[in-house]
Amino acid sequence: MNKILTNQKNISPTLKFDLKKCLLTFLTAIISMVVLIWDLNIVSLGLTRSSSIISVWVFFIFIFVMMIKTGQAYKYRSIAFFCMSILFTAGFILNFIHFIKNGLSSTNGSFIRIDDIVQALIHTMNLPGKSKGLLFFVFIFLLIWGGVILAFGRGFCSWICPVGGMDDRFSCLTKNPYLKNIDKKWLNLPIAILIVIALLLFGKVIPTSHCAKDCPSKNILHAAALPINSFWGILVVLIIVFIAFCIIMPVLTGKRTMCSFICPLGRIQSLLSKIGLIRLEIDKDKCTNCKQCVNACTSFGVAESEKDGLKINGLCTKCMKCHGNCPSSAISLKIQDEKIAELYFIYPAFMFMVIFGSRMMANSIYGILSLFNV
Repeated sequence: MNKILTNQKNISPTLKFDLKKCLLTFLTAIISMVVLIWDLNIVSLGLTRSSSIISVWVFFIFIFVMMIKTGQAYKYRSIAFFCMSILFTAGFILNFIHFIKNGLSSTNGSFIRIDDIVQALIHTMNLPGKSKGLLFFVFIFLLIWGGVILAFGRGFCSWICPVGGMDDRFSCLTKNPYLKNIDKKWLNLPIAILIVIALLLFGKVIPTSHCAKDCPSKNILHAAALPINSFWGILVVLIIVFIAFCIIMPVLTGKRTMCSFICPLGRIQSLLSKIGLIRLEIDKDKCTNCKQCVNACTSFGVAESEKDGLKINGLCTKCMKCHGNCPSSAISLKIQDEKIAELYFIYPAFMFMVIFGSRMMANSIYGILSLFNV
């Protein structure tokens, strides 16, 4: 009897039966499957679509189980995030080709309609209710985006953004970055990009305005339909920017350069992050000023000043890397001034990832399999 009791005491805490974690895993399985089959006719799914749905469902269950079993939330979040980004890219390319072909046929091959590109994006993201039209799709997207900001501040950038998984993964490949001491002034670049996007939208929404007709930038404003030659030129530029800031620069700097220096959506979130319910905070009594959190952070989310010392700012994307790398456990999650267990953040953040990414991933896998007539 004593031998049995001794063996039980030696069981690793991560392997012990935990009713709370088992219930959360079961709930995750139910919710993820509901999201995946929402508005689908289950009877007529077919083998290919059923396989894509089941594979994504099993993948997300595995990721969640490993998160709570190993305690390495950052590692498995990063894996899921990267896979989501890869499948988003593949799915968008497939939908992009399909809609662009239709757009060219409707304009005699002279123009490519921006609306076709938007439709390709909508079909790739594949959010519940996409068939109800653009406005409903925008409403669902803003609902998820706003919900994440209210709950986690800039957490969207590390748990949901379909592009962010690229620079997130590549920024972790280099332990000793080649480019260091990056000027923080570049963090304001997304604001300038946001202004350009606003001009484009202004020309789209108010095409008969004085500016749209007479302003020297009228060629930029008239972007509702692009001449085919202009479109391919813009596409080449976008591909170069994508490769440079999602792959090359993250490897060279160890930072998420697309999210930090290009994406205006991320900059907006950083300004709104103060309203986020859950935040990361450094305990100054426990902190040894080793700066491992500064080196680990890929989004400039940990800043140092003479007055406040090390402090987590609005650029933090809640990726949990600093939390996992702190040797003195000085970084904790808080709601207002109350500390919370890591699980109470991971679970809702993960569920947002499932709601936003699972259908998109299943749809992309289905599109890829369909190419091979599987």
